[in-house]
Amino acid sequence: MVVRNYPFKKFLGFHLTGKVRDILPIMMEAKPDFILRFESPRFGGDISLGEVKLKYGDKICLMGGYDPHFFLGSSLDEMCAEAKRCIDEAATDGGFILANTDAIPENANWQDIQQVVQFAKEYCNYK
Repeated sequence: MVVRNYPFKKFLGFHLTGKVRDILPIMMEAKPDFILRFESPRFGGDISLGEVKLKYGDKICLMGGYDPHFFLGSSLDEMCAEAKRCIDEAATDGGFILANTDAIPENANWQDIQQVVQFAKEYCNYK
């Protein structure tokens, strides 16, 4: 659980990994502002961003979803497709922050990461 004090507001959130489907209803009882990571089922999670968005997206900000393994051995098109998948599943009507679900691999190409960030900004029209 993360609590940060800001001059204008306090935020409560959860940072978790792995299988979370069964504990999401319990976490939601705490009325968090955000939940971070939401690993895809192919990366060890047990619920998709899209499913969480449908069920809880009007109550919390979702963060995460991007499988950082794409930064090794994947083409730039595949890396951007992973960002697009996350955005398409969870960004409708706001309340989503695209983030990786784990550490970026040490051997990842920084230029690729920058290009994926640029793609996400343009795809979502972030200013």
